[in-house]
Amino acid sequence: MRVLLIFPPSVATDRSVGFVSVGQPLGVCYLAAAAREAGHEVEILDALEEGFVLPGEEEATRAGLQRVSNGFVRRALLGPPFAPGSFTVGLTIEEVLKRVEAVRPQVVGVSAIFTSVALASLEILRGIKRIDPGITTVIGGAHPTILPEQTLRERCVDYLVWGKERERSPGFWVPSSEGSAGPTFQESVTSMATVPC
Repeated sequence: MRVLLIFPPSVATDRSVGFVSVGQPLGVCYLAAAAREAGHEVEILDALEEGFVLPGEEEATRAGLQRVSNGFVRRALLGPPFAPGSFTVGLTIEEVLKRVEAVRPQVVGVSAIFTSVALASLEILRGIKRIDPGITTVIGGAHPTILPEQTLRERCVDYLVWGKERERSPGFWVPSSEGSAGPTFQESVTSMATVPC
């Protein structure tokens, strides 16, 4: 199975952009390793890191880039449902969706490690469903773990990884079907290969 795992761009405002920094998306990397071990073809898109630029100060200023803690970024303003003045730090949502189209995955997993990026993660998933409703979508991270029912109300979410990605057997919340009482929780799975897709 062809799997694309996405660490989303960050969302910032002029007041918060200085706090954005790039690190390794470990949760995504742990899931990629488990999926590869299960025999899947996996690609990782780190949309935060790929949008960082490390030119010299003078070159960055000429290019209209904005300084953040450890580099420079373009400002791609976001509209509703984001707060006024919000912009992505990293690739734009449109650039992420173009990459999805190029990869043509069967399954896409998106991290929502913080509530501050959950809206961007969900916008990416909505865009994926517009591209191809048949792509299986999965969301994971702290935000969906804390708010699984709210996250699963989003039509763009097929599955939710619950708990710590680094555990060999995370649980999955499955959205409710028509007429059911609500989302159901499937206890731990033995490997990513047993995730229903």
